[in-house]
Amino acid sequence: MGLSQRVFALLLKPLGKAQPLPKSPQAIFVLRNNDLGDVLVITPVFAALKKRFPKARIIAGVGDWAAPLLKGNPNIDAIVTMNAPWHNKANCRHSPNSPMGFLLSLKYILFSTEAKALRQEKADVGIDILGSPQGTLLMARADIPYRIGVRGYAGGDTGCQASVDFDSNQTVANQAFKQLTLLGATSPEETRPQIYLSQSEIDEAQTRWGERKRRLVIAPGSGIIEKSWPIKNFCNLAKLCSQASWDIAIIGGAKDKQLGAAINKAIDGKALDMTGSLTMRETCAMVQSTHSLIGNSSVAIHIAAAFSIPTLVVLGPLFESASQHQKQWGSPGQIHLGRDTDKPQIATPDEAYTALESLSSK
Repeated sequence: MGLSQRVFALLLKPLGKAQPLPKSPQAIFVLRNNDLGDVLVITPVFAALKKRFPKARIIAGVGDWAAPLLKGNPNIDAIVTMNAPWHNKANCRHSPNSPMGFLLSLKYILFSTEAKALRQEKADVGIDILGSPQGTLLMARADIPYRIGVRGYAGGDTGCQASVDFDSNQTVANQAFKQLTLLGATSPEETRPQIYLSQSEIDEAQTRWGERKRRLVIAPGSGIIEKSWPIKNFCNLAKLCSQASWDIAIIGGAKDKQLGAAINKAIDGKALDMTGSLTMRETCAMVQSTHSLIGNSSVAIHIAAAFSIPTLVVLGPLFESASQHQKQWGSPGQIHLGRDTDKPQIATPDEAYTALESLSSK
């Protein structure tokens, strides 16, 4: 634990005064103001909470960027916008535990309209899935009397009434499920991410695909370039796939348009390049209707997991262990390729193609 975390632990300790767990919570708040994939992997939490407390209001606290992923979820009664400036790519401009980062977080907690709106929800139980000093302070500021956090990751647990130990060998989803046990809830039977699409959204995706038969989605985008598999590798892999009669669609945000154009050019414009042209919900529907997916460590691989789509995850040089990445972020039906303790180099296009064909044949 760093110096800043030790200081926060001492400052938050008075907030951790013992409180009884409400026998019948009226409202349970789940904070996940993190990135898209972070939100998706813990969506089974909402189903487990609703099963354990069917009469309680289940409230999700997420950033605007993630709210579309939760649309239509029958286990969520309300979504409270939490565009908080910590632990996400959208609003976090300084290290959360730096003096400036914490001051900005404190300003948000004390004065933002979003924090005030959370207070109006009158939740009696709060779960900070990531576990952070900022999350603990936010829940305390909202007068949530019983708070659950994580010990040994970002901190904040000393200001909670209960916490679980961080374990890097567990999936992020299973780590969240441990927090449910503190409420007497059981781990959900279905641990895959959950996305609820309408029939019209599914039909629109089928129309986009048209007559393409052997469908493959490529998602070349990633938040950090060092996390990304090189674009030349994606181009060479796309050539191999196109030659093997895969019908390719490319997805991603507006910032991924150059990547999509490069891949499409490599296969003579045969791909359905949809980078920058789809909403998040439309992207989900395209993935739902494909046969396989290839992508970096990004939200796309978690969308694929929600629909049990065979997925090849290709990791850039920043990741030291593909096997560790799979332990924390993987789902059944996925292969994660990259550097590892016995493999100093990232995967080649030939290795990736072989893995893809292996996945698709199962």
